[in-house]
Amino acid sequence: MSYLYNKSHNNKILLILLILISPFIRAQAVNGNNEPQWQHALSIGDQPVYPAGFSHFNTVNPEAPKGGQVSFSIHGSFDSLNPYILKGSAPAAAPNVYRYGVMGLNEPLMIGMDVYAPAQEEVGTLYGLIASAVSLSADRQILEFKLRPEARFHDQHPITSEDVLFTFELLKAHGAPHYKMLLEQIDSIEAPGTHHIRYRLKPPVSRTLPLHVAELPVLPKHYWQKRNFSQTTLDPPLLSGPYRTTKVKPGTSVMFERVKDYWGKNLPVNRGFYNFDRITLNFYRDRRIAFESFRSGDADAFIEAEAKNWAKGYDLPAVKAGDIIKQEVPCSIPGKRLFYLFNQRNPLFKDRRTRQAISMLFDWQWTNNVLFHGAYARNLSFFPVSGSLAEKDITNQEKKILEPFTETLPKALFNQPFKLVGPEGNGNIERERRMALRLLKQAGWQYRNGQLVNQQGEPFRFEFLHYSKVIERFIMPFARNLATVGIQMEFKGIDMSQYQRRIKQRQFDMIQTSVPLMPFPDERLYDFFHSESADRDGSHNLGGIKDPAVDTLIDTIATSDDTDQIRAHISALDRVLLWQHYTIPNWHSSVIRIAYWKHMVPPAGTNQYGFRLSGWWYDPDSLKARK
Repeated sequence: MSYLYNKSHNNKILLILLILISPFIRAQAVNGNNEPQWQHALSIGDQPVYPAGFSHFNTVNPEAPKGGQVSFSIHGSFDSLNPYILKGSAPAAAPNVYRYGVMGLNEPLMIGMDVYAPAQEEVGTLYGLIASAVSLSADRQILEFKLRPEARFHDQHPITSEDVLFTFELLKAHGAPHYKMLLEQIDSIEAPGTHHIRYRLKPPVSRTLPLHVAELPVLPKHYWQKRNFSQTTLDPPLLSGPYRTTKVKPGTSVMFERVKDYWGKNLPVNRGFYNFDRITLNFYRDRRIAFESFRSGDADAFIEAEAKNWAKGYDLPAVKAGDIIKQEVPCSIPGKRLFYLFNQRNPLFKDRRTRQAISMLFDWQWTNNVLFHGAYARNLSFFPVSGSLAEKDITNQEKKILEPFTETLPKALFNQPFKLVGPEGNGNIERERRMALRLLKQAGWQYRNGQLVNQQGEPFRFEFLHYSKVIERFIMPFARNLATVGIQMEFKGIDMSQYQRRIKQRQFDMIQTSVPLMPFPDERLYDFFHSESADRDGSHNLGGIKDPAVDTLIDTIATSDDTDQIRAHISALDRVLLWQHYTIPNWHSSVIRIAYWKHMVPPAGTNQYGFRLSGWWYDPDSLKARK
């Protein structure tokens, strides 16, 4: 089943679910003689939207003019240009930077799902970039690619299977943990020819593993074998894509210039994209200063992350004159959902009743209505796109799945839907306060003289860590509510580099984090929720979740091909994560908020599954008119 671009939002969600639970990945297989059957696309489901020989994606203007120099203001910083290792912070790691369409990443064999270049009108389908063709065996264990002979790095060195082999060994030895976890699922890799690569995947092979392998970056062997890949660097790396890195001011700015003789500029997946001659990313540690640079004309577009600023910060002459355009772009699959995360390595948060008590004192209704101007919706599921029904009655199938864990899971999980308990937004939290004190007493805490203490008389005190002072305005009302039960929560704001360092070292009590909205919950779940990643450096299991029920559910989801089994296990996993209160669900938006000066021109088509500016172009006449 594939996406149809003109379907309603609800139909799209249903189609995602149908894709998700399909046991097939089309590439297509091998024939009876074990000969590869080469295809132009790799797809979960029946057929890709675009046939072999397609000319361009429908969401872009294939005749978009090239030219222009643009600048974008980014909230964050960087201290390295190597995005593939755990050390350092690369520009690509800054919030929302990928939406500006250039990140300084190496090209993969195929594109369509990952951050390099997301889907256009469908999800779960990849099209060739460096690879001209792909083949996947019926058992999904043999994955092969033909490489384009014309593919080149920026120094004109050909991209060959030697580079793919080298990348595999390099990332396996020195890459960030999520690369290592992925590569551990590959049994072997070989090069039958200069432009032919073959992976043998370890069974059982998940539905999406072949797609993730196809989107691994391809690094230049002749460049990196002379350098220390495991260390941070600010030297512009050798790439093969439409832009090269030309100028770097550490922590402050990165300049990219379009490669006029880029080898892949006429490929169907590239036509209409990468139109600006020069792109400069300017980094600011303070989001307010980043916004000021945009409104003053020093930046050409600004992706707005703050609902309050979107509602009140654009009362500008340039907006009234039509020189700045505000737009809310619908996004069928929002990129992430936010949560407050408990670090369970801290003994304070070991007891589920403690986490639940803290959670119920977060006044979501007041926060959204007063501080966010009603711009967001509450997160009620980790996997809403997958049809999770944790807010509905548990099914008999789910009960049977979770039966081995009745001693460790809350009894209410088995007889009622999950519901977030919290204040109603009117300032009265007395009901929640009483309920929270009851739970805290059960967990061994006592309320004495306005302070919550344990049996040793030690106070309940913890720190909320973040890199932006802006978040303080909706953390402090939460802290005041916690103070009514004697809990002391202190907000600590630090700069981005310090924050990223402390997160990597797990030195925090509570943070705000995000979980990507996975259309296809698969082996990536190991990185976010499985016990094996809890103590792994660089994993996304930041909270240190170690739950046997979660582990068992993920093991089945990642490897099963049974439609009903997958669906039931996803819903059961959602229930467990919610009922265990490992997080305090925050909010999400179904739109991307962007403001831009009118010389920036978007294509007529809208990419609802991975919005970014890579298909926009520059109108010099509009710029002259503004000046």
